Amino acid sequence: MRVVCLPLDSRPCNLLFPQQLARWCGDVCAVPDASEMDDFTRPASFESTRTFLERELPGADAAVISIDRLCFGSLLASREESVSESEALGRLAWLAGLRRSW
Repeated sequence: MRVVCLPLDSRPCNLLFPQQLARWCGDVCAVPDASEMDDFTRPASFESTRTFLERELPGADAAVISIDRLCFGSLLASREESVSESEALGRLAWLAGLRRSW
C-alpha cells in the first residue's frame, strides 16, 4: 500500500513516526521533503504543499492530510492570523477539486 501523508508539522511524531509505521507494515508513506516542510516559526508554503500533493497523490492508495497544514502551513501558524478565511476556504476548495480528479 502507498499512503501519502501531509503531516501537521515537522515534529518527529507527525513526520517520522508515520513513515516508520508504514515501513514496519511493509508499506510506503510519502511525506514532503525537508525543503517543503515548516521550520517551527516559518510555516510551509501553500505552493510547496500543492506541488507535493499534485506530485504524490496520483497512484496513491490512501491519503492522510492535515487540514491545519494545508490551510495554514503548520499547527503553530493555524493559531495566528496570517491566512485569511477566504484563503483557507479556497485551499479547501482546491483540495476538493483535486480529490474529484484523483
